[in-house]
Amino acid sequence: MALTCNINSKGRMLRLIAGFFIFFGGTILFVTNIPGTGTGWRLFQIFLTLLGVFIMFEGVMGWCAVRAMGIKTKF
Repeated sequence: MALTCNINSKGRMLRLIAGFFIFFGGTILFVTNIPGTGTGWRLFQIFLTLLGVFIMFEGVMGWCAVRAMGIKTKF
């Protein structure tokens, strides 16, 4: 499956910035063990970190998974 560019430069920049903040937030939560250290919270922290990485990947590649599924977005 080829990842064809389906977002403009504004959408790319928005995804890069959002991805960075989500990645940074997930990493901070993971390192500081906030809000807890239970398995559920750890999975949530890891999920946030990986979600941030995926969103940054979308921004770098100029590809949006939601748009690839046929859903229209503003950016």
